[in-house]
Amino acid sequence: MNHPINRLVLDLSHHNTVHDFGKMAASGIAGIIHKASEGNYMTDSKYEGRRSGCEEYGICWGAYHFATSNDPQEQALTFIEKAQPDEDTLLCLDWEPYGDKTMSKGQAKAWIQEVEGRLKRPGEVVIYSGNLAKEQLTSSDTFFGERRLWLAQYSSAPVVKPPWSKFWLWQYSDGQAGPQPHEVPGVQSPVDCNSYDGTATELVSEWATGTPVIKPTQETVTITVEAPPGIKVVIKGI
Repeated sequence: MNHPINRLVLDLSHHNTVHDFGKMAASGIAGIIHKASEGNYMTDSKYEGRRSGCEEYGICWGAYHFATSNDPQEQALTFIEKAQPDEDTLLCLDWEPYGDKTMSKGQAKAWIQEVEGRLKRPGEVVIYSGNLAKEQLTSSDTFFGERRLWLAQYSSAPVVKPPWSKFWLWQYSDGQAGPQPHEVPGVQSPVDCNSYDGTATELVSEWATGTPVIKPTQETVTITVEAPPGIKVVIKGI
């Protein structure tokens, strides 16, 4: 059965050409996850400028690190230094095959622990992966399962395997392969497109932490006071 697509998020890097953040926002894009770093040797030159562009138009901001087999602690420091994440920044590890430079499961765990520990944001790193996670992880890998999955699968029927029972975000297309829609106003095609099972308001509410922000509601209370003529009634503390 085909899974419904609700494209609310794009992921970008310096390889993409962005023309207009306002047009992206107007088309319904509520979040951008941008490459910040790769390994312990590379940072993305477009990161800061596009962060400002998203802030101007109220688009949620996220930062991802492309994982390699380099020392995970060094990679974590490279990411943090470049990403400069605040409490509203989504944190993500892009864990995918990279030939003989592919990050191991143990290195992925070490990177996540280092980032979450230094930023004091336990459990908040999002894990982007597709076949690699499906091949490397099992139901016993609860450390990974306790974090949100951003599933990469260019298919109309995405499949999730343990340790996850569902995905949080689904990259359904790279702008060429995968189901429609592909083109996005304000950015040159092809561009990675991502679907979220919920409303834009819900996405924004749980963007950085995975925990929905519940805002207090204001209620109107009507109080009727009867008093004899000539008596003044004063109500305080309402």
